[in-house]
Amino acid sequence: MELIKQFDDVTNSEGVYSQICNACVNALAVEKNKLDFNAAIGICGVKGCNNDAEHYINLEK
Repeated sequence: MELIKQFDDVTNSEGVYSQICNACVNALAVEKNKLDFNAAIGICGVKGCNNDAEHYINLEK
């Protein structure tokens, strides 16, 4: 499973980023080194998820 394909909200500005909630971090077994632990603003970018995001995720790492 390619992680980036799980997202419907990806930004390609100065890197490939989205935002993600803790539930999706756990469900997708995201590596902690991909996360920015500063609070993200907005809705989780994972397809089908509408939770508030807690982290930004760097999809290039």
